[in-house]
Amino acid sequence: MDTINGEGFLDHAWAQGVFKKIRHKKCDESRPACVRCSSTGRRCDFSQEHHLQDDPSPIQSIQSIPVLLLLRHPAPNLDLTSRFESIQSLEFEFFTLICAPEYGIFFETPFWESLVLQSAVREPCIYHAALAISTLTRNHYFPTSHWYDPTTGARSAAGYSMMQYNLAIRYLNARLSSSVPNRNLTKLTVLTAIVFINLEFLCQDQVSSSRGSWIAMHLRGATCLLRDLKSRFGAQPDLDSEYLESGVAYLRRQAEQFMIRDGLQ
Repeated sequence: MDTINGEGFLDHAWAQGVFKKIRHKKCDESRPACVRCSSTGRRCDFSQEHHLQDDPSPIQSIQSIPVLLLLRHPAPNLDLTSRFESIQSLEFEFFTLICAPEYGIFFETPFWESLVLQSAVREPCIYHAALAISTLTRNHYFPTSHWYDPTTGARSAAGYSMMQYNLAIRYLNARLSSSVPNRNLTKLTVLTAIVFINLEFLCQDQVSSSRGSWIAMHLRGATCLLRDLKSRFGAQPDLDSEYLESGVAYLRRQAEQFMIRDGLQ
């Protein structure tokens, strides 16, 4: 049974099972198929009104979640000018114009586009996950036989996407290791889990059972954190938390359909 630790933050088992791991792909596929499906959970609408607030707490070490950490130093606040280079620039623009608006449609509220886009600009973990989602989506619409990124050495869209996925995991771990657990950081972690689930739905080159296990772990973790938010701050209505909770519930239903379709239940 998933539990929340004494600090009201991440479950120890979930931490070891999810964010301590690096996501891998089969390395023998130069051009894996990437099929976009209705259960990817990607859609939004840009609004300045709703977003996760920056962590108001001072940056310091968290003793309550040491098992999470792959990086022992804070993730730098990446400058936009350093992000928008070569393929990264192209992929983030594609995410902004094509992928992000899909969250608002999928979750049936414009809140989600604002939430994802603003978080991607501020948080490296969301930014790199967005690059991974954009790469797989764009490769589906515009497949390229000769794919190469000189910056990372990736020779396929799937390979580049997996690199960005791993970077997202590392940056989230660094963010968690350098900040005091609080409401906003917990919400950011739930949002990251939602985006990771969306990404897993896109990883069609992976064995279904492998994707299913990752999706299930992210769902369990997000559910745990939402339960903690409700128990600690239930008396204080919070729009962000309500949207995150409905998003996780919707993805859970999509995941159940995925499991049934692929005979994993």
